[in-house]
Amino acid sequence: MNQLKLVMLAVLLIIVIGSCSSRSRDDPSASFVNVQVDQNRRLAELQHQWQQERKSLYDQRDALEQERARLASQRQREPIIAALILRLGELALCLAPLVLCWVLLRSSPPVCDSELIAETLLLSDILPESRRGDPRLSPPVTPTQPLVPHLLPDSPPNAESSP
Repeated sequence: MNQLKLVMLAVLLIIVIGSCSSRSRDDPSASFVNVQVDQNRRLAELQHQWQQERKSLYDQRDALEQERARLASQRQREPIIAALILRLGELALCLAPLVLCWVLLRSSPPVCDSELIAETLLLSDILPESRRGDPRLSPPVTPTQPLVPHLLPDSPPNAESSP
């Protein structure tokens, strides 16, 4: 029986060694499968990174497009605002004298119509009498003779000094 056990052990060793040798034949395919799995995993990682980078680039492009649109609208708006400010300044300058006159007229004391009539009647009664004696109120007098005698029309200015 010991021999039988030895023979069985030998057969088992041969089977195990044979299976090991058959595994060594399958080993290149197993390593190929392992390499393929690693490559697929790396490819998936690279695709994920590539998609992340594309998303980042698209986000940056969108941000640049928004900035460009904001600057374009600002460039269109600024001249309009500047023209509006200039027109409002011109309007304020034109209205300033009118507003000043209005304020001055509003601040003067109110005058009754009866006071105006009384003042007009008094001036019409007083003025003709005071014109007679007051030289400031009399009409201007035109001189009949020139004030400077050498500018008379019949004598030339330098008649004596000519040869």
